Amino acid sequence: MDGTTRSQSVLLVASDPEAVESLSFWFEREGFEVLACPGPADAHAACLQPAAAPCPLAVAADLVVLDLSPGRVEPVRRRVRRALIERYAGWGRPLLVLDGPDESGAIPEEAGTGTGSVVVLSSSDRAGVVWAARLLVASS
Repeated sequence: MDGTTRSQSVLLVASDPEAVESLSFWFEREGFEVLACPGPADAHAACLQPAAAPCPLAVAADLVVLDLSPGRVEPVRRRVRRALIERYAGWGRPLLVLDGPDESGAIPEEAGTGTGSVVVLSSSDRAGVVWAARLLVASS
């Protein structure tokens, strides 16, 4: 062992550049390595298809943060929100969803079928997001 420690990594899936910038800053400040992806454009994207291979970025990350905050992005159709959560939850990585899959904040039943933990935050203040991220990474 060489005495170096690996940083915990976060895959940040957010389409809004300002959200990517602020969330990346929060996580980097806490010592996380941040990978960013804008996510699929619609429900027909190749990565959302049932036969698609797991996203290599998601599989390599210690945590996936999926930003579905309606105030920061154009409204994402319910079908796409559910598909995103189902896919990411099914890859066995902890998943932190910012602002829930639909207006009610409900998590689709299928999201519980993966091996990763799923947490939905209805607010996205720095302290809450970082606390939930640390909790998810520690419990995985």
